[in-house]
Amino acid sequence: MARRNRCELLLEVEPRLAADTIRGMRSDQARARAARGLGPLLACLLSCCVSIGTIEGYRASGPGARYCGPLPPLCDDTWEIPLPAGAAVIVLATRGSVYPTPFEQLLLDVRLLIPDGVTVQMLSNDLVLSSAEWSRPRVVPVLRIEDWTTTDPAARTLAAGAALRGSARTAVHPGFGLSLVTEGPRAQTGIPWVGEFQLQLPTLRVDGRTLVLEPLRFEGYASSGVRLAPD
Repeated sequence: MARRNRCELLLEVEPRLAADTIRGMRSDQARARAARGLGPLLACLLSCCVSIGTIEGYRASGPGARYCGPLPPLCDDTWEIPLPAGAAVIVLATRGSVYPTPFEQLLLDVRLLIPDGVTVQMLSNDLVLSSAEWSRPRVVPVLRIEDWTTTDPAARTLAAGAALRGSARTAVHPGFGLSLVTEGPRAQTGIPWVGEFQLQLPTLRVDGRTLVLEPLRFEGYASSGVRLAPD
Protein backbone atom coordinates (compact mmCIF):
# COMPACT_ATOMS: atom_id res chain seq x y z
CA MET A 1 0.00 0.00 0.00
CA ALA A 2 1.32 3.46 -0.89
CA ARG A 3 2.50 5.58 2.02
CA ARG A 4 -0.02 8.28 2.98
CA ASN A 5 1.03 11.55 4.57
CA ARG A 6 -0.83 12.79 7.62
CA CYS A 7 -2.74 15.48 5.71
CA GLU A 8 -4.21 12.98 3.27
CA LEU A 9 -5.34 10.84 6.19
CA LEU A 10 -6.77 13.85 8.02
CA LEU A 11 -8.76 15.03 5.02
CA GLU A 12 -10.07 11.50 4.55
CA VAL A 13 -11.17 10.80 8.12
CA GLU A 14 -12.86 14.17 8.71
CA PRO A 15 -15.60 14.24 6.04
CA ARG A 16 -18.23 14.64 8.75
CA LEU A 17 -16.57 17.88 9.85
CA ALA A 18 -16.89 19.34 6.35
CA ALA A 19 -20.51 18.24 6.03
CA ASP A 20 -21.41 19.71 9.42
CA THR A 21 -19.79 23.02 8.48
CA ILE A 22 -21.88 23.20 5.31
CA ARG A 23 -25.05 22.65 7.32
CA GLY A 24 -24.07 25.47 9.66
CA MET A 25 -23.29 23.18 12.59
CA ARG A 26 -26.89 23.18 13.74
CA SER A 27 -26.47 20.57 16.46
CA ASP A 28 -24.40 20.42 19.63
CA GLN A 29 -22.87 17.18 18.38
CA ALA A 30 -21.70 18.94 15.20
CA ARG A 31 -20.18 21.81 17.17
CA ALA A 32 -18.32 19.36 19.37
CA ARG A 33 -16.94 17.50 16.35
CA ALA A 34 -15.84 20.82 14.82
CA ALA A 35 -13.93 21.73 17.96
CA ARG A 36 -12.15 18.37 17.92
CA GLY A 37 -11.41 18.50 14.19
CA LEU A 38 -10.21 22.07 13.70
CA GLY A 39 -7.23 21.62 15.99
CA PRO A 40 -5.51 18.89 13.92
CA LEU A 41 -6.47 20.64 10.69
CA LEU A 42 -4.90 23.94 11.78
CA ALA A 43 -1.82 22.09 12.99
CA CYS A 44 -1.58 20.44 9.59
CA LEU A 45 -1.73 23.80 7.80
CA LEU A 46 0.83 25.37 10.12
CA SER A 47 3.22 22.47 9.60
CA CYS A 48 3.17 23.28 5.84
CA CYS A 49 1.88 19.92 4.70
CA VAL A 50 -0.86 21.81 2.84
CA SER A 51 0.06 24.57 0.38
CA ILE A 52 -2.68 27.06 -0.50
CA GLY A 53 -1.93 29.53 -3.27
CA THR A 54 -1.80 30.17 -7.00
CA ILE A 55 -1.23 27.37 -9.48
CA GLU A 56 0.14 28.73 -12.76
CA GLY A 57 0.63 27.06 -16.13
CA TYR A 58 -0.03 27.23 -19.86
CA ARG A 59 -3.01 25.85 -21.75
CA ALA A 60 -2.29 24.72 -25.30
CA SER A 61 -4.48 24.96 -28.39
CA GLY A 62 -3.96 24.04 -32.01
CA PRO A 63 -3.54 20.71 -33.79
CA GLY A 64 -4.06 17.73 -31.52
CA ALA A 65 -5.76 17.41 -28.15
CA ARG A 66 -5.08 17.10 -24.44
CA TYR A 67 -2.86 14.11 -23.74
CA CYS A 68 -4.62 11.31 -21.86
CA GLY A 69 -2.01 8.57 -22.15
CA PRO A 70 -0.39 6.52 -19.40
CA LEU A 71 3.13 7.95 -19.66
CA PRO A 72 4.60 11.12 -18.10
CA PRO A 73 4.33 14.05 -18.14
CA LEU A 74 0.86 13.46 -16.65
CA CYS A 75 -0.77 16.88 -16.38
CA ASP A 76 -4.01 18.50 -17.54
CA ASP A 77 -1.91 20.91 -19.63
CA THR A 78 0.02 18.22 -21.55
CA TRP A 79 -0.78 18.30 -25.28
CA GLU A 80 -0.56 15.52 -27.89
CA ILE A 81 -0.11 15.98 -31.64
CA PRO A 82 -0.83 12.72 -33.49
CA LEU A 83 1.53 11.72 -36.29
CA PRO A 84 1.21 9.04 -39.00
CA ALA A 85 1.82 5.38 -38.11
CA GLY A 86 0.72 5.85 -34.51
CA ALA A 87 3.57 8.18 -33.51
CA ALA A 88 2.95 11.38 -31.54
CA VAL A 89 4.55 14.57 -30.27
CA ILE A 90 3.92 15.32 -26.58
CA VAL A 91 4.34 18.93 -25.36
CA LEU A 92 4.07 20.47 -21.89
CA ALA A 93 4.81 24.18 -21.35
CA THR A 94 5.38 25.44 -17.81
CA ARG A 95 7.31 28.21 -16.05
CA GLY A 96 9.84 27.93 -13.29
CA SER A 97 13.18 28.89 -11.79
CA VAL A 98 16.15 26.61 -12.42
CA TYR A 99 19.43 27.41 -10.65
CA PRO A 100 21.57 29.32 -11.57
CA THR A 101 19.19 31.21 -13.92
CA PRO A 102 18.11 34.28 -11.87
CA PHE A 103 14.60 34.52 -13.37
CA GLU A 104 11.52 32.40 -14.04
CA GLN A 105 11.80 30.99 -17.53
CA LEU A 106 9.70 29.08 -20.03
CA LEU A 107 10.15 25.34 -19.70
CA LEU A 108 9.26 23.16 -22.69
CA ASP A 109 9.03 19.41 -22.23
CA VAL A 110 8.84 17.98 -25.77
CA ARG A 111 8.83 14.23 -26.36
CA LEU A 112 8.36 11.89 -29.29
CA LEU A 113 6.42 8.67 -28.81
CA ILE A 114 7.33 6.24 -31.60
CA PRO A 115 5.81 2.76 -31.96
CA ASP A 116 7.79 -0.34 -32.78
CA GLY A 117 8.90 -0.42 -36.42
CA VAL A 118 8.36 3.32 -37.05
CA THR A 119 11.14 5.85 -37.75
CA VAL A 120 10.92 9.58 -37.01
CA GLN A 121 13.57 12.22 -37.74
CA MET A 122 13.68 15.98 -37.17
CA LEU A 123 14.67 17.81 -40.36
CA SER A 124 15.63 20.93 -38.38
CA ASN A 125 16.92 21.33 -34.85
CA ASP A 126 15.13 24.53 -33.82
CA LEU A 127 12.08 25.31 -31.73
CA VAL A 128 10.79 28.72 -32.82
CA LEU A 129 8.80 30.74 -30.28
CA SER A 130 6.93 33.97 -31.03
CA SER A 131 4.92 36.30 -28.83
CA ALA A 132 3.27 39.71 -29.03
CA GLU A 133 5.47 40.59 -26.05
CA TRP A 134 8.67 40.18 -28.11
CA SER A 135 9.96 42.29 -30.97
CA ARG A 136 11.10 39.17 -32.85
CA PRO A 137 10.82 35.37 -32.58
CA ARG A 138 13.10 33.45 -30.24
CA VAL A 139 14.92 30.36 -31.50
CA VAL A 140 15.80 27.54 -29.10
CA PRO A 141 18.01 24.80 -30.60
CA VAL A 142 17.57 21.15 -29.71
CA LEU A 143 21.05 20.06 -28.61
CA ARG A 144 20.48 16.33 -28.22
CA ILE A 145 17.81 13.67 -27.80
CA GLU A 146 17.48 11.38 -24.80
CA ASP A 147 16.25 7.88 -25.57
CA TRP A 148 14.38 6.39 -22.59
CA THR A 149 13.37 3.27 -24.49
CA THR A 150 16.84 1.72 -24.39
CA THR A 151 18.37 -0.24 -21.53
CA ASP A 152 21.90 0.62 -22.68
CA PRO A 153 23.16 3.81 -20.92
CA ALA A 154 25.82 4.29 -23.60
CA ALA A 155 23.12 4.55 -26.27
CA ARG A 156 20.80 6.85 -24.37
CA THR A 157 22.07 10.17 -25.77
CA LEU A 158 21.52 10.76 -29.50
CA ALA A 159 22.28 13.58 -31.92
CA ALA A 160 19.44 16.04 -32.53
CA GLY A 161 19.17 14.99 -36.19
CA ALA A 162 19.31 11.25 -35.57
CA ALA A 163 16.75 8.93 -37.15
CA LEU A 164 14.76 7.66 -34.15
CA ARG A 165 13.51 4.10 -34.35
CA GLY A 166 10.65 3.02 -32.18
CA SER A 167 10.61 -0.13 -30.11
CA ALA A 168 8.14 -2.20 -28.14
CA ARG A 169 9.42 -0.49 -24.99
CA THR A 170 7.78 2.77 -26.11
CA ALA A 171 4.55 1.43 -24.60
CA VAL A 172 6.02 1.51 -21.08
CA HIS A 173 8.69 4.24 -21.31
CA PRO A 174 8.27 7.98 -22.04
CA GLY A 175 9.83 7.89 -25.50
CA PHE A 176 12.45 10.32 -26.78
CA GLY A 177 12.98 13.63 -24.98
CA LEU A 178 14.31 16.75 -26.71
CA SER A 179 17.06 18.35 -24.62
CA LEU A 180 17.51 22.12 -24.92
CA VAL A 181 20.60 22.37 -22.67
CA THR A 182 23.93 20.59 -22.36
CA GLU A 183 23.38 19.85 -18.68
CA GLY A 184 20.65 20.24 -16.09
CA PRO A 185 16.89 19.89 -16.63
CA ARG A 186 16.48 19.43 -20.37
CA ALA A 187 13.32 21.59 -20.73
CA GLN A 188 15.07 24.92 -20.05
CA THR A 189 14.68 27.52 -22.80
CA GLY A 190 16.56 30.36 -21.07
CA ILE A 191 13.70 32.68 -22.11
CA PRO A 192 11.86 34.72 -19.44
CA TRP A 193 8.23 33.62 -19.16
CA VAL A 194 5.48 35.55 -20.95
CA GLY A 195 1.70 35.55 -20.80
CA GLU A 196 1.22 33.92 -24.19
CA PHE A 197 3.33 32.52 -27.01
CA GLN A 198 3.28 30.32 -30.09
CA LEU A 199 5.54 27.33 -30.66
CA GLN A 200 6.63 26.10 -34.08
CA LEU A 201 8.01 22.58 -33.81
CA PRO A 202 10.66 21.26 -36.24
CA THR A 203 9.66 19.71 -39.55
CA LEU A 204 9.53 15.93 -39.16
CA ARG A 205 10.01 12.92 -41.40
CA VAL A 206 7.87 9.95 -40.39
CA ASP A 207 8.61 6.73 -42.30
CA GLY A 208 9.77 8.79 -45.28
CA ARG A 209 6.84 11.24 -45.19
CA THR A 210 7.67 14.91 -44.52
CA LEU A 211 5.38 16.77 -42.11
CA VAL A 212 5.25 20.51 -41.42
CA LEU A 213 3.29 20.90 -38.20
CA GLU A 214 0.97 23.81 -37.48
CA PRO A 215 2.05 26.08 -34.60
CA LEU A 216 0.76 25.49 -31.09
CA ARG A 217 -0.57 28.42 -29.08
CA PHE A 218 -0.03 28.65 -25.32
CA GLU A 219 -1.90 30.98 -22.99
CA GLY A 220 -0.89 31.44 -19.39
CA TYR A 221 -3.43 31.05 -16.60
CA ALA A 222 -3.55 31.37 -12.84
CA SER A 223 -6.01 29.84 -10.41
CA SER A 224 -6.24 29.31 -6.69
CA GLY A 225 -5.60 25.78 -5.50
CA VAL A 226 -4.60 23.51 -2.65
CA ARG A 227 -1.70 21.11 -2.88
CA LEU A 228 -0.66 18.42 -0.43
CA ALA A 229 3.08 18.40 0.16
CA PRO A 230 4.98 15.37 1.52
CA ASP A 231 6.02 15.28 5.18
